[in-house]
Amino acid sequence: MAVLRNPVDMIASLHAHKLGAGTEDLPDLEDALAAEDDRHAGRHIPRDSNPMLATYRDRARYGEQIPRWLDAVGREQVHVILFEEMVRDPESHFQGLLEFLGVDRSYRPPTFAAYNQAHSGRGSLVRRIALTRPAQLLAWRVLPALIGDGRTRALSRRLGHSLLRRRPVTPAEVPAELRARLEAEFAPDVARLSEVLGRDVAAVWFDAHEAKGTQRSEAVAVSGAAVYASGSPGCPARARRPLRSAWCRCSRSAAARSPSSTATSSEPTCRAAWDSAARTAMKTCAVLASSPPR
Repeated sequence: MAVLRNPVDMIASLHAHKLGAGTEDLPDLEDALAAEDDRHAGRHIPRDSNPMLATYRDRARYGEQIPRWLDAVGREQVHVILFEEMVRDPESHFQGLLEFLGVDRSYRPPTFAAYNQAHSGRGSLVRRIALTRPAQLLAWRVLPALIGDGRTRALSRRLGHSLLRRRPVTPAEVPAELRARLEAEFAPDVARLSEVLGRDVAAVWFDAHEAKGTQRSEAVAVSGAAVYASGSPGCPARARRPLRSAWCRCSRSAAARSPSSTATSSEPTCRAAWDSAARTAMKTCAVLASSPPR
């Protein structure tokens, strides 16, 4: 089973999780993303972090990952759920999972309440003590011998989720401009995923923020288009042409106003041009990516 979340939100959540676990030393998400090239090269790896798990973008490229699973075990053996849809209707998705597993579809857990919600680490002192060799020896050698492996793991999980180790937090919003840049960067991968799953995943992930009222200025729309127009990785030039055109139109519209002016009625037109061009480019990228080289 693969539960896939909007890649931008997943990256932000992973960053917050790693901060809470003490495996990330850059509290600003944009700084952590900017450090990825160094980390891929083995430089500036955060203390207590696995060097193979110190980056973010590669973890969110589902369009690369899911086809590998389908090729390895067969499409009929992989059940994909979109996290946002599961949150909206957990019961029906849980029932679908039971049907996929071939078990009693009438079973229901006591509650569908959220578990393991957003949190941050309680303090570095407790974490440092827990990671010392004596503490690790006690946790994974002595306790299993005394109370058994299952009880030890259950105890470790309860302690890890207790207020001793963590405190609830309200997830921080990803800045609108950073979100726009990341959405544009991930758009070709999401388009590939959409082709694999046979549905428009971008409509669930990227359009949802528009439906919830996320405000974006023309400058943000332009910055998103600029990512494509300047050369989105893996997206051929001819797929970027409609985006370059939209970028130019938006740029002219934005430049026509003074820097201090706010968004006007031209913004919806600009945004519509960018949305239309983005969808055209994503479809073209997906077609070209699936076509054999000549």
